[in-house]
Amino acid sequence: MSDAWHLLQDGQQYGPYTGEQLVEFVKEGRIVRESMLWTEGMAEWARADAVEGLFPAAPAPVPVAAAAPSYIPGGPQPPWMRGGAAAPQARPATGMVAGARPGMAVSPYATPHSFGLIRATPGEDYPPVEVKPTMFGMIVAMLGGGFVLMILSVFLLIHTILTRPDRDGLIGVMVLFGAGVVCMIIGAIMQYIALYRAWSCLQYSNPRTSPGKAVGFMFIPFFNLYWIFQAYHGLAKDWNRIMSQHPNLIRMPRISEGLALTICILFIVVSALSTVTEILGADPNTASNLGLVVLLVYLVLYFIFLAQMIKGINAMAFRPTRHPGTFNIR
Repeated sequence: MSDAWHLLQDGQQYGPYTGEQLVEFVKEGRIVRESMLWTEGMAEWARADAVEGLFPAAPAPVPVAAAAPSYIPGGPQPPWMRGGAAAPQARPATGMVAGARPGMAVSPYATPHSFGLIRATPGEDYPPVEVKPTMFGMIVAMLGGGFVLMILSVFLLIHTILTRPDRDGLIGVMVLFGAGVVCMIIGAIMQYIALYRAWSCLQYSNPRTSPGKAVGFMFIPFFNLYWIFQAYHGLAKDWNRIMSQHPNLIRMPRISEGLALTICILFIVVSALSTVTEILGADPNTASNLGLVVLLVYLVLYFIFLAQMIKGINAMAFRPTRHPGTFNIR
């Protein structure tokens, strides 16, 4: 048996592996009869049960998949194999590589979330999702810490002006305020990363939008007043629908649709505070107090929604995926 075998699994190419490693993978259930293998000298990929010495001889061996593509070197190592096998080639593959199933060809730069690559049928198990976990505490720390630093810098500025308006004092206040702004920006970026990852978890089951659109359209002025209902309320609706359609996701955390709708409405109210002030122009103090109350309620509810969303992301990131024929093992 050759000492340079390559494996095609879930649209990814792994290897090279020795014949002894393949035998061990078969014993552990990580390679099944339907797995596709290739080594130098073969014109195309072949099923694992067609490779002599891996499985007992079958009475009616299945022929090689007719539409399987030619081998193209390269491809990432599975997470559990890092350090235990030869590193993949650095350059990306060119041309066409195998897709999620034998005979399906896709772009070598396509991700598992690309449209048409993998589709989860309702009633069947949902495929493993390669999504990174998200830290809710880090987002809260950045946003809360940035807000505290900015408020503190305002009080220090007033104190500096009233007591000793010197240059050194003003520079210190500016540095403190700048640190607060940086923390707020980092926290905001991390929020959108979490939103991107949440939508990434749903891309196998026909969601209403892609992760890139969900985040990108939120930066379009005025249009984002409509799009927030798609990005957040739509996320909650699609999330709960998909979690209930697949047997292995039934116990996954849910996202409150009512809470998502509420924060979308409050976002519009907060964005239109100036209009509220004009409507209540006879009493500006009342308008200011109302705006502050609405803002505080929005922030509290938003962080509750964010916690639910991140809990769902982390549940998808850490859900067990060990079963025969699967290399997505965490």
